[in-house]
Amino acid sequence: MKKRKWFLLVVGFALLSGCSQNVSSETKKVEAASNNQLEKKNQEIKKLNQRVQGLEKKVESLDEENKNLPILLNLSRQFVTAKHEGNKEQIRTLLSDELSLTEMEDGVYVVTSQGKFPLHTKKTEDGFVGWDVSNYSFDHKKNEALIQITEMYQDKNGEEVSPTTFLYLKFKKVDGDWTIFDIWYDV
Repeated sequence: MKKRKWFLLVVGFALLSGCSQNVSSETKKVEAASNNQLEKKNQEIKKLNQRVQGLEKKVESLDEENKNLPILLNLSRQFVTAKHEGNKEQIRTLLSDELSLTEMEDGVYVVTSQGKFPLHTKKTEDGFVGWDVSNYSFDHKKNEALIQITEMYQDKNGEEVSPTTFLYLKFKKVDGDWTIFDIWYDV
C-alpha cells in the first residue's frame, strides 16, 4: 500500500509538472502575442500624437491668420485710398524703409527692388471706379503676407477696361507692426 501511495504521488507530481510546463509555454506564447499587439498600438499612438501636434500647429497658424487678416485688409484699404487720393504722407507711413516714393512731373511713383511703379498719375486715376481684394496668402514662418488687389477701371463709355490691373502688396511684420515692404503690378 505504501508503494501504491508513492507511485500515485510520483505519477501525480509528474502530471502536474507536465501540465505546468505546457501552461507555462502557452502563457509565454500569449504574452509574446500581447506584447506584439501592445507594441503595434504604441506605434499607432505615437503616429497619432505626431499628427495631433501637426494639426495643433496648423490651428495655431490659422488662428494667427484670422487675427491678422482684418489688420492687413484695413492697411490695404488705407493704402489704396491714399494711393488714389495722392496722399504721399499717408502712403509713406504704410511703407517700409526699403521702399521710396518719388515725385515726377506726371505723378507719384514708388521705387522697389523690382523697379519704379506709378501710384498716383493721370493714367492711374483716369477711369478708376473701385477695387477689391481678390486673394491673400500668409507665410507664418517668415511673418509675411501677400494681398492681391483688383483695380477696376472704366472707359468714357462706362465699359470695363481690359485687361484688369492687379496690385500686389507684400507685408512683413516687424516689431509687432505690419508694413508694406514690396509692391508690384500685373495685368
